[in-house]
Amino acid sequence: KRGRGRGPGSREGPRVNEKRLWIARVRAQRRFLKMAKERGLIDARTYKKLRALVKGGAFRSVSHLKMHLREAGGLTAQKSQGQGEVSG
Repeated sequence: KRGRGRGPGSREGPRVNEKRLWIARVRAQRRFLKMAKERGLIDARTYKKLRALVKGGAFRSVSHLKMHLREAGGLTAQKSQGQGEVSG
């Protein structure tokens, strides 16, 4: 189309750097895992397994990781309701 209507003003939505998104997502998940281990919500063995899964891209977000923990029984219901749960 000879360059018509292809300028930056005609483009909708952000041009997202996928690598930056990945880095932010992985860092958030690792932060959550570290906090959970420090508060005693998960043991060192579970932490190591989950960290490897995070590296492999198994979880879409921190909330997806939390959901996996609840379903797998990594977090007990009593623990996840009370003191240690991080919102967000």
